[in-house]
Amino acid sequence: MKRKKRLCMLVTGTLLLAAVAGWGICTYIRKQNLKPFLQLEAEQSALSADSCAARLQALQGRWLTDESRALSWKIESQCLYEKRRLAEADSLCKLAIRYYDFFTWDSLRIADLYILKGHIKRAQHNWLGATDAFLEAKAYGRCMDEKPEFSFWVNYELSRMFCENKLPEQEQASLHEALAAARRLPGEECLCEALYRLGRHYFDQGDYARALAFHDSLLHHIPREETFHRMRTLETMAHTYLHLRRPEEAFAMLDSAARCHPAVTSRWHALRGEAFEQEGRTDSAATCFRRATHADRPDRGDIMGHEGLFRLACQAGHYREAVGLARTLMDTKDSLQAQRKRQFVSQLQMLHDYRRWRKKADDTEYKLLLRENNIFRILIGMLVTTGILLTAVFINWRRRLKAENKLLLEQREQESLRVGYYKQLNLLTLPLVYSNQREGRMRMSESDWQKIYTNTDTCFQDFTTKLRQDHPSLKEDDIRLCCLLKMDMPLDLIALIFNIEKGSVSQRKQRLRQKMGLDVPLDDYLKRI
Repeated sequence: MKRKKRLCMLVTGTLLLAAVAGWGICTYIRKQNLKPFLQLEAEQSALSADSCAARLQALQGRWLTDESRALSWKIESQCLYEKRRLAEADSLCKLAIRYYDFFTWDSLRIADLYILKGHIKRAQHNWLGATDAFLEAKAYGRCMDEKPEFSFWVNYELSRMFCENKLPEQEQASLHEALAAARRLPGEECLCEALYRLGRHYFDQGDYARALAFHDSLLHHIPREETFHRMRTLETMAHTYLHLRRPEEAFAMLDSAARCHPAVTSRWHALRGEAFEQEGRTDSAATCFRRATHADRPDRGDIMGHEGLFRLACQAGHYREAVGLARTLMDTKDSLQAQRKRQFVSQLQMLHDYRRWRKKADDTEYKLLLRENNIFRILIGMLVTTGILLTAVFINWRRRLKAENKLLLEQREQESLRVGYYKQLNLLTLPLVYSNQREGRMRMSESDWQKIYTNTDTCFQDFTTKLRQDHPSLKEDDIRLCCLLKMDMPLDLIALIFNIEKGSVSQRKQRLRQKMGLDVPLDDYLKRI
């Protein structure tokens, strides 16, 4: 009995040790398998999409665990998003979220994946899908108070989505949370962006006092070198002062904006015109409003200029002019309204598509889980097909390369034969020329020149015929000189044939070039024929 008990304890201990050893080995293998992907994820922000994809491709050639494969999906999805391949990025992001949501409790990584999914949906102009993704990221990141940057960007992106979906209360709450997170960050960029968005939000809602307070706070945090953002803030503050019926402060803000940035906008002129109008200076207001209406394309400043001119015309009793201004104003508003209508129709269509896609995704999600093996088979088939296609392309490329090399060899052989024939032609022509030399002068008959014409046309494919067709004004001596130059005759021999000095040959070539109206040297032109 004791022996059986000891044997049972020994077997149990052995099994426990084997289990612990197996667990330790599996943990070590998992960590070693996951380590390069974690390093690549940490360095991804400093790498380009192509280099990151290349490194990821090199890592995927090895055996991967499920966690390593899910992390590779996340990295590849980010690379595809940077390359604007949104459909593939969305698919891989969903696979990674499904794994981390089902098999891990890594809230930070799941929140990052939902943020990435929100960016992808927003790039696809799917505002509701992006809003849902950012809300999921915020839900997973509620416990991460030690990461204010994450909280800022989540709430900031949510505020943008709420603004697109026309939900002002949710937008205001998200902006305040983003501002609270930005105050805990060391830099000023996030804080300035949150203050500006809050100021614009309260301005659009008609709460001008709070909008002015946020913009005033923003003005103290904008760096001096950021002239464009400072000008934008000053113009918004001037507009707020005008709504509060304080034209003196509006003038001060506009003057400061003009000193910050040299490019004065149409909105600047329109705001200045409204300030003059509130002070009762109608002539100056009309001048500013006219300057605001000179924009290249209709915008908010152009509309404000037309509205100001219409008000001034009505106040002055110029009703005929007011009717024309009203028509121009309506045309401008109609064009902007038509543009906004097209955008709204596009958003409605995307909303309809999003609902349809969401229903279809919910119906097919369970089927996709059951068909993962088929997906892998399809991928293997695609890889095999791609390999076959690449092999066919490679074989075709090799055949084409061989044909091109063969053609090149034939051309070189023809060129060498042509050069050899050309040399033999010179050997035949030069004795003919020297045989006509008598007492230091050349005596060449018409038959000798005909032989030179025949040899030149035979070697260079009707050279004299083409020369006569292109330049009918050439004389017979000019044709003969061109033939000798085409055959690379020495200058002293050409001078001896034409019974002139050697230096006169160059002058004759220059006169012939001017006669033919050439922009290039005569020798280069003759070589092309």
